[in-house]
Amino acid sequence: MPRKHLSLLLAVAFAILPLAALADGDSRLATPAEREYGLKILGQLDRSLPAIPEGWTTTDRTTVTAWERLSTGVGKDPLGVEFRLEALDAEKIAEAEQKGSKIVEEVALARGDEQKRTADAVQKSLDALTKKMEEAIAKGDTAAMERLAKEAEAAAAPAQSLGDSMNKELKEKMQAVKARDARLQAFLRVNAWDTPVAGFTAEGPVAGHPAFWQENPPDHEGDYEGEWLVFAGAWKGIDQDGTPTMTPAWNLALPHTTAQNLLVRVRGDKTRARAFLEAMQWEGLDGLFPGR
Repeated sequence: MPRKHLSLLLAVAFAILPLAALADGDSRLATPAEREYGLKILGQLDRSLPAIPEGWTTTDRTTVTAWERLSTGVGKDPLGVEFRLEALDAEKIAEAEQKGSKIVEEVALARGDEQKRTADAVQKSLDALTKKMEEAIAKGDTAAMERLAKEAEAAAAPAQSLGDSMNKELKEKMQAVKARDARLQAFLRVNAWDTPVAGFTAEGPVAGHPAFWQENPPDHEGDYEGEWLVFAGAWKGIDQDGTPTMTPAWNLALPHTTAQNLLVRVRGDKTRARAFLEAMQWEGLDGLFPGR
């Protein structure tokens, strides 16, 4: 094939690629039934959540609005609806941040002299090695260059060791003042997909629904102490390639605008998050499912 023809074909192919990618994300207008369904589910999820703790601030909450457009792939499986709520104790977090800033200043002050001595010594060694390296490069002495590179790595080790030590000290002290029980996140999804429960512990049911808890390690760096999972509606437990998983037990003969199951995921302090779950209006949520 002549080169100019090949170039033309490639140009056409690359011009088509973006259009093909867009095809996967094509959307269509939501039908009246889908709009009604979405509003009904979102409204119920919104009403089902209890008030956030007194003195806390809501930082994110899903707005109940009608869908305008949906993906062209919608309709093959039960239509999912999601709702999110996030809240925090701003005062407690601000207090913890102030304590953390003070700790950083104290550690820097306490170990500043040590840090300077180490940095000066390392720099002096590296300066001397740099001159030797320049000479080795000029001579093309590969063996010397390799040896000097290893010496440079060893010379920098004290600075690395000191940095690791300071970071360890900071992490331990910051953990002591970290804001605990200061954030709460709730995520609800109607018509949810497979959800692994490996690492979670089965706890007492919430409003008759299976509940699982996973505690984060005491020294974790995240914002939440742990996570609850509650499963309502059509679910069944399976072993998915060695991983315990809750999988939807949907009836695909029903219209896709049918609520068939619900996953509730709440992150935060175990006791507070559990109380939040138990205060939810489960009667209204259970009423979303067929036959209820």
